[in-house]
Amino acid sequence: MAATTRRSVFLIGLAALAVWSLALAVGVWRWNSVLRVGPPGRSIFPYGELRVAIDPSNPPFAFPESESFAGIEPELAQAIGARLGVPVRLIPHGFDGLYDAIRADQADMAMAALVINPARSSDVRYSPAYFNAGLVLVVNGETPPASLSEAFSGRVALAYGSDEQTEAESWLRRVEPFEIAPYETREHALDVVRLGDADAALVDAITAGRYRAAYPGWESSLLQVSVVPYAAALRPDRPALAAAVERTLAGMLADGTLQTIISRYLR
Repeated sequence: MAATTRRSVFLIGLAALAVWSLALAVGVWRWNSVLRVGPPGRSIFPYGELRVAIDPSNPPFAFPESESFAGIEPELAQAIGARLGVPVRLIPHGFDGLYDAIRADQADMAMAALVINPARSSDVRYSPAYFNAGLVLVVNGETPPASLSEAFSGRVALAYGSDEQTEAESWLRRVEPFEIAPYETREHALDVVRLGDADAALVDAITAGRYRAAYPGWESSLLQVSVVPYAAALRPDRPALAAAVERTLAGMLADGTLQTIISRYLR
């Protein structure tokens, strides 16, 4: 009887060990599936890589270099992949085909100077903004104006017939009168400020950043006037991937990595 009891206990233990081993194997498989592999739709990276659609015709955000791509968005995509521990494949697309690439599951994410568009919220899930391409006031000196009222004073240079002119004219109704000085191009407006013939230039943040990078010795500062947020677009049916990208971008913003990447191209 005792032998039978010992044998029963042994068999029960053996069965329990087998069940535990099977559960452990399933758990490991599911964990690997979530991180890298597994059938489409069941994991964060169903194809074993992060597929990022870019528009390589939009420097400094993306442009061809040698046999690959360079720019803010390729660097940012590679940095996100590195932090998530997954290889990144950059997929060049025309701007008009970016959302279709996500919809057709040709890409997991698109990073191509996409402005957050609430009308597309059912088609894609946007990440937090990684760049503000809105209008900025550029002034001489390292100290930016304390307020928009202070910035919109004196002589403000801008491009004739531009969105900046519309914005400046709207400010004429809100602050003390100032002089609008229209020029042929945004770069010309910045020239005028740099040479001391205007108090400020009103341009978009990308033009300002590229111009200031071209004149690294020019002491100037910016004041943001409007918001045009650039964000990554992700598939809405993969919330785990979207959440992972959002956390990664938040970490890169907090530790300065995002600004370091942007500063290599814009000042």
